Amino acid sequence: VSIASAGMVSCLNGVSEFVPKRGNTLAARRQLQHQLEAKDLQHCKELLERFSPVSEVFEATERILDDLNATVEAASEGVKAARKSSGSLVERASKLEEEKKIIESKSKVVNKLLSQFQLQAHHSKALESNEVDKNMLDAIERVNEIRDNCHVLLESYQRVGLDMIESLAKRQERAYRVLFHWVQKHVQSIAENTGGALNPIFTRGLELLKQRPAYFSHCLDMIANARRIVMIKRFIAALCRGGPNGQPRPIEIHAGDPIRYVSDMLAWVHQAVAMEREFLLSLIATPAADDK
Repeated sequence: VSIASAGMVSCLNGVSEFVPKRGNTLAARRQLQHQLEAKDLQHCKELLERFSPVSEVFEATERILDDLNATVEAASEGVKAARKSSGSLVERASKLEEEKKIIESKSKVVNKLLSQFQLQAHHSKALESNEVDKNMLDAIERVNEIRDNCHVLLESYQRVGLDMIESLAKRQERAYRVLFHWVQKHVQSIAENTGGALNPIFTRGLELLKQRPAYFSHCLDMIANARRIVMIKRFIAALCRGGPNGQPRPIEIHAGDPIRYVSDMLAWVHQAVAMEREFLLSLIATPAADDK
């Protein structure tokens, strides 16, 4: 290295302050080494002092990183545990979904079974009532449907079918008995019908009584007897008094003319037979029977 170089000159200038004024002696050179080492040590201490805050920052950063690393590891373990538990939850949810579908399927079967073999509350109440109305007639029809279904059930589950039929039998017979007595009470008013619309409860009740031939036959006999008396009274009135306000005139007015007399009576009978046919069809005939 050249002594005249800038670096060398700078170093020599720095060292010159340690060289005593008395010159370059052996003692001075030895002392120079110690001074340089002391100066170097001082510089190192100063450097350490200046870097001490930086070191503290790095140490704090290291502690933060350690804490962060511990947190990440804990979070990782938590994720693993959550993933494991969520896997079991998903599996459990899948099983529950399958069980739900099975239960829903069974529920549909049970509801369908109940709809075919169970009376609703308002039907049961109507069967226990003494008042004949639309609700009672609906209840009787419902009981008849259930009994028909029970007969089908007997083919596979005889005991269950018999128990259900037996449980319905008493209430059904009671309802038919109440209906029969109600029809008996209203026979006279129905028999006196002059061509107006019949009571739909009466006609529907009479139709239901077909399921009990004894009741139905007795009611028909009562209607026939009552209707016969009514028709006799009408015939006598037509024969002797005529129609309302004298129109048409009494049939007996032509008693002196046998042909006219008999013709008028036959005409009245013909008209009465047609009226009776319409009356009976509206009273007891089903649509199929009416067409026939």
